[in-house]
Amino acid sequence: IASRRQEHRVALSVRAPDANGPAGVQGRQPLPIGAGAVDVCLISTVLHDFVEEGVADRALEEVARVLKPKGLLAIVEFKKIEGPPGPSVRIRLSPEEVERWVLPHGFVSLRSRVLGPYNYLVIFEKT
Repeated sequence: IASRRQEHRVALSVRAPDANGPAGVQGRQPLPIGAGAVDVCLISTVLHDFVEEGVADRALEEVARVLKPKGLLAIVEFKKIEGPPGPSVRIRLSPEEVERWVLPHGFVSLRSRVLGPYNYLVIFEKT
């Protein structure tokens, strides 16, 4: 039997886009987790896909719902530069663009960090 912590980790995993279909959060259904039950959520290199598909607001609303007050949201994205790895620079998000998407959902930005030559991290706290 999986522990409650393991269940939350699985439920919040986000599938990256592949040949079988677009990115999604649990099939775009509400997560099977109660409101305010999660301490930390990681969205890694897929927010740009959610924006491109028009589902970013829905995904962020659901993250805000399941996070505890003062819970953390960590977002890793590709730097807005040409190249592989990653998607076309046309759909990449700058740290400022990530903030513009996340802040309206009840978060404050705490800090950001460069993660090597291709990625960055922005950490938010739920208010």
